[in-house]
Amino acid sequence: MTLPISDVAISSSNAGLPPPPVPASGTGLTITVTPTGFTNKVTQQTATWTFSYSPTTALTAGTYTGQLGFTATSP
Repeated sequence: MTLPISDVAISSSNAGLPPPPVPASGTGLTITVTPTGFTNKVTQQTATWTFSYSPTTALTAGTYTGQLGFTATSP
């Protein structure tokens, strides 16, 4: 059975490095992080992301799987 990934919520300890919203399926939205130095060409941010699961519907007992991935890129 597949875990509804959109029921996963993420919070960040740093407003400058927010987590992206988790989509129900497919690729989610892009989050742009504001550069912090070197004439707006470098970003140095640290944050702790906290994950929580809040099911929107009751799930039956069983083993569930799911995968959530993140990619960081630079222009």
